[in-house]
Amino acid sequence: MKKRIKTGHLVGGTAIALVAAVSISMTSVTFPQKSFPFGNVLSVQAAEPLLINEVADFDVQGNEVKGLTAAGNAKLNTPGHDSVILHFPATLPAIKIADNAFREKFTGKDVKLELSENIQEIGKCAFASNSAITSVTFGAPDAEKKLKKINEKAFFSSGLTGDLKLPEHLELLHEECFRHNKLNSVTLPDSLTTIYGMVFADNQISSVDFGSYANVDPRNGFGARRWDIDTALAGKMIAYGMFANNKLEKVEFPEGIWAIGSHAFMNNDIKEIKIPKNVTKIYKYAFKDNKNLTKLEFELDADGKGINQIDREAFNGCSITGKITFPKDMGEMGSRSFANNKITGVDFGPDAPLIGHYSFENNPIEKVSNLNSWGFEISPFRNTKALKNIEFEYANPKSGSRGTFGQSEDNTISPNAFKNGLLRSLNFPAYINVLKYDINGQKYNISSAFADNKGWTEGTNKVALYRLNADKTTYETNNRLDDGKFYVFNPVAVKFELKDQYGTVLPVTNIEVQRTRTVSDGSIQVTTHSALVTDTANFKLGDKIKFTLPNAPTGYEFATNPVTQSWLTKVTGSDNDYEVTLDPANTSIVSDVAYGDGYEVGYKQTVITLNYRNTNVGPVIPGPNPGNPTTPEPNLSPEQPSTPSVDVDSQNTPRGDANTDTTDVSDDTNPRGDANTDTTDISDDTSPRGNANTGKNVIADNKDEVDVNDTKAPLGKLPKTGGSNESRFILLGAALIGLGLVVKKKIR
Repeated sequence: MKKRIKTGHLVGGTAIALVAAVSISMTSVTFPQKSFPFGNVLSVQAAEPLLINEVADFDVQGNEVKGLTAAGNAKLNTPGHDSVILHFPATLPAIKIADNAFREKFTGKDVKLELSENIQEIGKCAFASNSAITSVTFGAPDAEKKLKKINEKAFFSSGLTGDLKLPEHLELLHEECFRHNKLNSVTLPDSLTTIYGMVFADNQISSVDFGSYANVDPRNGFGARRWDIDTALAGKMIAYGMFANNKLEKVEFPEGIWAIGSHAFMNNDIKEIKIPKNVTKIYKYAFKDNKNLTKLEFELDADGKGINQIDREAFNGCSITGKITFPKDMGEMGSRSFANNKITGVDFGPDAPLIGHYSFENNPIEKVSNLNSWGFEISPFRNTKALKNIEFEYANPKSGSRGTFGQSEDNTISPNAFKNGLLRSLNFPAYINVLKYDINGQKYNISSAFADNKGWTEGTNKVALYRLNADKTTYETNNRLDDGKFYVFNPVAVKFELKDQYGTVLPVTNIEVQRTRTVSDGSIQVTTHSALVTDTANFKLGDKIKFTLPNAPTGYEFATNPVTQSWLTKVTGSDNDYEVTLDPANTSIVSDVAYGDGYEVGYKQTVITLNYRNTNVGPVIPGPNPGNPTTPEPNLSPEQPSTPSVDVDSQNTPRGDANTDTTDVSDDTNPRGDANTDTTDISDDTSPRGNANTGKNVIADNKDEVDVNDTKAPLGKLPKTGGSNESRFILLGAALIGLGLVVKKKIR
């Protein structure tokens, strides 16, 4: 029944559709095109491109095409033709298109150029400043006739789009010849021998095929607009600004190039770069403002060598992340060469490159390795806001001429070098003994090198500089170098701790400390300071300090051995005066305190512990956390017990009848249930307590009243003993099974 109904509907629906279709066809009205504008748009065919291809259309003078004849111009201006094909016939008696021949000729026209095989040279600005020359094709050259030269600005801002494949046998691309178009890709022929600067700049090129690039002699590779090039530097390189301001995402460099010219790939979309091992020089602005460039790698040869020179701002304004490691023989990097990236680490390798001013500013660099103090210009690591560690080169300081500002000092630190980081403490080369920076005879103090850092201890903004010798293990302690506003040499935090026999730390009153030091002029200086707990302002490695034991606080007396640290020497002729030299070679005297949080160098500390005896009777005041690594363990006197007893009387002394109504404290932590504790029972041993009445929880003297606790069970009320409930559960289970059978039978 249902199938018949569906069939009926289907047949009826089909009949209705057929009738409707016939009716519409018979009654439709034909409207004139002019009364239906939208229909006009759809129906009008585009005009055929205007073809200019006859010899008579071209103005030929000598062997040069100078432009169009009157007849050619008349064709070009034919009304209704916005699309033009300009075809240079093979019979044209010319081999060159003259300078400016078609400059600004086709404004407002969509022009396609078809050059014949007899054209050998395209002159300067020949097709420049035409907004809509959308394509150019080159005739297939034969052995005699071929395009060899495209001169300066030949197609500058001419409107070229799409893919450009240059013909074989082409030898020269002059400066800016295809600049400022809308090209998407470029293919270069193997025949090229000379390329000038900015040839493909300011396009939309996303891919490039260099061909073999085997014979190219670049001009203007260094940024200067000039013909000449240093013959000593002859060889293959990427020319000045060759692909600046395009959309390249990836570059496969041609083999054998030794340099990348200035501005060559500036402002593209390159994501990662591997600089070939043969490339030794990258000139200024070469990769500047590639905002998507996150990965940079330098390929090395068998000797570990590669890039040698990186000019100013070569990688400025990219997004390079991670750590950069430079190869052997790295010579120099110019100002702001890596500024404004996301670099987190730099390793300069073994050969001490010159580091130009602002080279790495505004990078979140956390660590700098193999830094040689010879190679500094101003502010190379300013504004990292992250720098915590610097690993200097200690053994091989470099000397000689350096930089662009005429600095005369071989080894120093430049102004603002590490300004605005997170530095706290550094191992610092001991050979740096000049704290001035010379620029053309004008000397500047280097204190600003460490300005706006975290500082070596809380409450100070000075970075600790520990003067490390070439062996990287011993320190220079003559202290002849003056501190600066933002740095301090060889500081030591001297800490006094007063402790009793229980390890309790006592308050420290003023302790007079005499300090003896060799100062900058070589003289011996003796000063006196009052120390409170920890002194971070007055002591350095190599200082000799002498102090007198302070008087014992109320309720305390000197321990039998008030000083147990063997490195403290008692001053001859005095019972209470001690002295010590802050010798970093003795780690018992001077220890390293780590900061944690990624810092590799901590600060130096000396802890002097003085021992006292508590003469009061009473509970022990808890001392400091023994697990604190910065707090030495107390040195207890031999006659003092390691675990003192609070009870000074006999263990059998009655405790009295006082009702303290307090918590019961014993050797375990188990709850006592409902016991009513009238007194506080403190027991450190298992000795009988005598006959004292201590309430319901009396620790009994006789075995009949000993309280036995199960430490694994609650001590509340015990369950009743007797029969089991197992039989009840069995009967309940049987009843449930029977009920299930009855229900099942009724369902059936």
